[in-house]
Amino acid sequence: ALIVGHLVANAASTIGKVYYGGWRPSLKVTRRGLAETVPFGMGVYTKRMLMYAAENFDSLIVGSLFGVTALGYYDKAFNTVGNLGNRLAFGSNVVFRIFSIIRDDRARFVRAYTKSVLASTIVTLPVLTALIVAAPEFILVAFGEQWLPAVLPFRLLCLAGTLRLMGSNATAVVQASGHIWSEVWRRVVYVALLVALLFLLRGWGIAGAAAGVLIATAIVMVLMQALVARILGLTHWQLLKPLTPGVLCALGVAAVVAAVTQILRSTVPDLHVWLVLGIQSACGGLFWLLFAFYARFASLQEVVTEVLEDVVPKPLRRVIERFR
Repeated sequence: ALIVGHLVANAASTIGKVYYGGWRPSLKVTRRGLAETVPFGMGVYTKRMLMYAAENFDSLIVGSLFGVTALGYYDKAFNTVGNLGNRLAFGSNVVFRIFSIIRDDRARFVRAYTKSVLASTIVTLPVLTALIVAAPEFILVAFGEQWLPAVLPFRLLCLAGTLRLMGSNATAVVQASGHIWSEVWRRVVYVALLVALLFLLRGWGIAGAAAGVLIATAIVMVLMQALVARILGLTHWQLLKPLTPGVLCALGVAAVVAAVTQILRSTVPDLHVWLVLGIQSACGGLFWLLFAFYARFASLQEVVTEVLEDVVPKPLRRVIERFR
């Protein structure tokens, strides 16, 4: 029944996409069509296979080197960060479609890229950096005391997640520009680095495996950003500039959560962990709101204004605008 339900859901989804997209299947084949679609499609397929390999090689190696118990702790950290990353991802498919439409207008392409980077990082980076600081409380509340050995790999993988999300828009730029095979070779480098680092750092256990993921992610992020700079003709400063608000906000949120945690541990050591996590979240969220509304970055305020106009009802928007 589960399998049939899955098949029916996929069939309904495909039929709906074909109908509303206005595309009708045809047996007609042209050389030009094949030349335009087959290399790109094979590149996308190869990239997805490499990403699948990268997401599973570490678990295979951790299980073979350290056993099932260590693999359980590592998988708990890896899957939790992965699920958070998927929830926080900034609609990469939507961004890819937008970039594909405007790719021939360089000025508009660059403007859209920088705005999407800023909009995604101002949300994702503070959340993950806050979790790095509050990892013990989060693991205790979410999974229980028995999963505390997963705290250190969770922290390292959260840091790797921040790097991955910082470069998530790079993939959309590369694919929209038709440079899919340039990304494929970088994914090959990532897989090779990951396997090598997992064996080199095996003496550190599951923390070493998480550190290997972090180092490989950082190297490939630099390679991807260099590719984006070449495609869009941007300088290093132009690449880093849209990241600035998100990075500064993340550092501020992390500092606030760390300070609150230290104060609570020293003044009320017996406070229930649920309350500690709640206070951490409230204080970090308050700092994020104040930063988003009052930080003097023109690009950030432009994004905030657009979000308020698109999402918030007019009466509430008027109240918010009075305090800005």
